[in-house]
Amino acid sequence: MHVLRPLFRSVIVLLALVALRPVHAQVSSDCVNEITGQPCGKDLNTITTAVPFLMISVDSRAGGMGDAGVAISPDVNAIHWNPAKLAFAPNDGEFAISFSPWLRNLVPDMSLAYLAGYGRLGNKRSTIGGSLRYFDLGSIQFTDATGPADTGVQTSGVRGGHRLRPAVQ
Repeated sequence: MHVLRPLFRSVIVLLALVALRPVHAQVSSDCVNEITGQPCGKDLNTITTAVPFLMISVDSRAGGMGDAGVAISPDVNAIHWNPAKLAFAPNDGEFAISFSPWLRNLVPDMSLAYLAGYGRLGNKRSTIGGSLRYFDLGSIQFTDATGPADTGVQTSGVRGGHRLRPAVQ
């Protein structure tokens, strides 16, 4: 018991010293943007991610529920949220097309276009689908070493799902 008492005091003193010491992150500038965490001034880079459009919901149903596309019943838009749900979709195939004028009040020509479809394979337990998404940044002037750059970004993919056992009736 007497041996533990000095150890306990030492731990308390050490914790007090650590708790009272100021903590700093990697930014040493006095001016820091509260949203991006980047230093203010000429070094500010407003684009903080490589592909921010991947966080935009492609369908209004899931977007209206707070991007809950992973948890809702399976449909053609499951290709974006969770392709494994396609095996549990009630239909043998579906097709979807959507166009979202994104942030229309800020940038009048920014938009997200989405095309998706799937079909059930012959064994009735597997599905295969594909999607194409095009995000147009509008008339923002980007330049690279060769001159003006394209402001549109596209992604595409082929995905599928397979049900391991038959559905429980």
